[in-house]
Amino acid sequence: MALIRIESGDWLKNASIVGLNKVLNHKKKIGEKIELDGSYIEFDSAILENFEEAYFQTLFVEYGKRGSWHKLVSYSDNLKNLIKDDIVIEDIEKLNKIIEDIKKIITSNSYKSAYLLLEDGGWIEGKEKTLNKLKVKKKDNPLDFKDNMEVQINLSLEIINWFNKAEVKRVILAKNVMYDVIQPFWNNVSILLKTNNKSNMYELYKNDFINPVSDYIESDREKYKNACFTCDNKIKKLSKPEAFDLTWLVKTGVDMARKSSHFWNMNGDAYICPVCNLLYSCLPLGFKMFNNKGIFINSNQSLEKLIAANTTTLDYENNNFEALENLSYYNVLNSMGNLSVDNMDKEFDNIQVVKIDGNNGGRPYSFNILSPRIMRVLYLNRKRLESLIKLRVNITDKYRINLYNEVITRIHDGKNLFDLISKLLYMYLDDRKFNNIRAINNIFVINNYYLGGTRRGMKLDDISKFQSYGNELKNEYARKKAESKLSGITYRLANAIKTKDSGKFMDTIISAYMYIGKGIPKEISLALADADRLQNVGYAFIIGLQGEIINKKKEGDVSNE
Repeated sequence: MALIRIESGDWLKNASIVGLNKVLNHKKKIGEKIELDGSYIEFDSAILENFEEAYFQTLFVEYGKRGSWHKLVSYSDNLKNLIKDDIVIEDIEKLNKIIEDIKKIITSNSYKSAYLLLEDGGWIEGKEKTLNKLKVKKKDNPLDFKDNMEVQINLSLEIINWFNKAEVKRVILAKNVMYDVIQPFWNNVSILLKTNNKSNMYELYKNDFINPVSDYIESDREKYKNACFTCDNKIKKLSKPEAFDLTWLVKTGVDMARKSSHFWNMNGDAYICPVCNLLYSCLPLGFKMFNNKGIFINSNQSLEKLIAANTTTLDYENNNFEALENLSYYNVLNSMGNLSVDNMDKEFDNIQVVKIDGNNGGRPYSFNILSPRIMRVLYLNRKRLESLIKLRVNITDKYRINLYNEVITRIHDGKNLFDLISKLLYMYLDDRKFNNIRAINNIFVINNYYLGGTRRGMKLDDISKFQSYGNELKNEYARKKAESKLSGITYRLANAIKTKDSGKFMDTIISAYMYIGKGIPKEISLALADADRLQNVGYAFIIGLQGEIINKKKEGDVSNE
């Protein structure tokens, strides 16, 4: 046994450390220690025993629900629900669709190669031929197909039960994550070498990545003359199994056998030690993947913050890669803890975003640096953003949006949020199709932080003041028992803001205040200054008119100037 320490480094190494940490924490037992200390991760080599099982199990936990195995076994409840007396044509059509999917899944090449690794893999061979869709026409009586339906349902359930067996699940899920998650990062090595597609992936991973580490740490390295290209560990000779190149990582490293001209005096030395080779095998787990695309946030103030910034939980059934990316930014904000105003820009400086697109064979990786200004806006509003994460709005029967995603996307694209505020406000006024005025207020406040506390935006004091004016007007109408008039007033104000017509806006304000016999607050004339002021003053007033006023103490405000 020996302690293995890995120092942080560039994005490739840091992403791999995040992945390695996930596997180690999945595997560790009571008494086994994993130490994170700012710039390094350290653990006992004993924890590498059965590391291959933990590696794949971690992938299952992260991505198992996205694989075809999960889709296959999830049909069980759907099939059982089709067993009933009152059969209709739609039930038969549902069964036919399930049968079609099952046949397609279990006859795929990856599944066929997996069957060869299973002791009872011969049982499933040819089972797809027993599944047959029912040929039914609209004029047919569905009840005539009841017996055939039950036969096909029972055959389908029998197949699904076989796939639910522990060893079958273990092998099939490994095949799923190999091609869905690992393949965008690896190239022609170990489990992804074409000649190994019928070999046991657990044994392959163990032989290619773990065993070399075990041999290496037990060796006497004092007299070794070569050094690891990444960590400077001593290497006996520049060839396997003592050393490895990086060409097996997609679009990374140089093939020393063919490209020696890249190096001094034609002698290639870009080799890594077995420890780094194992480390880089964890690269796929350092990224968060969705449909062959992934993202890694290289927030390298410390390994603790790095790991926290890349811990994202995503509801895969209701999201997409854009949602994954936006949630990743929120994790960065959360990982920062409580920052002083003076330290914000320093903390947000040079946070690197690395994306991978597995569909782009030429340039799979892309790199960006997060804007410190935008991150500052998001950080100051992280509680407001958190309140939007689970809010989904049905714009139409077929079009649904997530408010958090809409806000983040606009801000990162350099757009203000007035169009979103307007859309939600109209939905609120239209029979409460969106009945959350507080969410609208949160978006409005975030927008003011984005616009800035000068000419284009307002401070929280100003927002609170104009909201109070609107709320006072609402109360006056309530005293006169004229609340029914407020809806029409609000619509006219909203229409004036939308068309940026300050004249119509002020005409509506004047009429409203004349009705209650009170003077107009002089600050409302600011709405006449320009289009930005009209939208800021106008929406603040409307939100207050609907009963929502910002609570500065509750908000924990930090000045946005």
